[in-house]
Amino acid sequence: MSRKASTWFGIGLSKRQATNVFILSLAGIILLSMIFMPFIFSFISSLISAVNYGEIQWWIQYALFYFVPFLTILSVILIIAIYSLLRCRKIAVFYSDVIDTSKSEVRVISFCPNCGNKRTGEEKFCRICGEDFK
Repeated sequence: MSRKASTWFGIGLSKRQATNVFILSLAGIILLSMIFMPFIFSFISSLISAVNYGEIQWWIQYALFYFVPFLTILSVILIIAIYSLLRCRKIAVFYSDVIDTSKSEVRVISFCPNCGNKRTGEEKFCRICGEDFK
């Protein structure tokens, strides 16, 4: 039963790389939220000010050239960070399902005392000379 490994923007990541991208995207979301909230409050306060002083035409031009491009850029970066966060979490979970380090055996390479042939820890007899490994 084989499963296809998840990718991040078409790039296969190891568990460590996925963890690093996860941490960076989490930090990116926190930083973007610190930038995004004051930006939205400034946008709303300028709208209220424009409505109170009757300068709505000026505000629409100001918003189109100042707020909308920055809001679009911040939104795209936030979407990419959220996608990276979710995808890298899924990649890390995939690796934890595939690789179970608690059950893996350590293969010890040693040599036959009789002929010097290399052997793994699983063999009981030498493949070349038939010497019994103890």
